[in-house]
Parts: sequence; C-alpha cells; structure tokens
Amino acid sequence: MTSPLHDAIVIGVGGMGSGTVYHLAKSGARVLGLERFDIPIRSVRPTA
Repeated sequence: MTSPLHDAIVIGVGGMGSGTVYHLAKSGARVLGLERFDIPIRSVRPTA
C-alpha cells in the first residue's frame, strides 16, 4: 500500500481556509489547498 500524497485537503482557501492550510503545513502536514476562484495578489509598489 502506498502512502497518501496529502495529509489534508482544504476546499476553499479564502480567509479561514488559507489560515487552516498555513497552520496545518506549519505543523508538518502535507496540505493541498483548492480554490474555485482566482486568488487576488496584492503587489507592493514603492511610492515616489
């Protein structure tokens, strides 16, 4: 029998889901986070 690829799968990585993924991964779990929608990325631009 093979070992699973992930210890946990989190469906929806919004505010609560991303925190769950973070804490599970930090504790050593192999986590897969799935999100239906695009995850917004905020870029930090220097101000002149």
